[in-house]
Amino acid sequence: MCRKGTSETIRQIVVRLAKETGWGYGRIVGQLRKLRILCVGRTTVRTILKEEGVHPTPERGKRSWDDFVKIHAETLWQCDFFSKMVMTSSVLRQATTSRL
Repeated sequence: MCRKGTSETIRQIVVRLAKETGWGYGRIVGQLRKLRILCVGRTTVRTILKEEGVHPTPERGKRSWDDFVKIHAETLWQCDFFSKMVMTSSVLRQATTSRL
């Protein structure tokens, strides 16, 4: 449990994620959960970033749609490969998976 204070290692991970990715509080918490770090919530992330003087999303709103597509081009092209046409009780539909 992390209640008595957040370890320096976790603090470093949070700051690094914020600086290198520009993600917001919720996304950082989600990534920490994937790393099985379950004791850190949005408020803790916000506090850590505030104490370190790091804004969680320094470039939010400054990028265009073209920038977004260029940044995510490596994974966006894969989206169509993860769909399949399936027959439901009344119609043929496209089923997609959320795994990317």
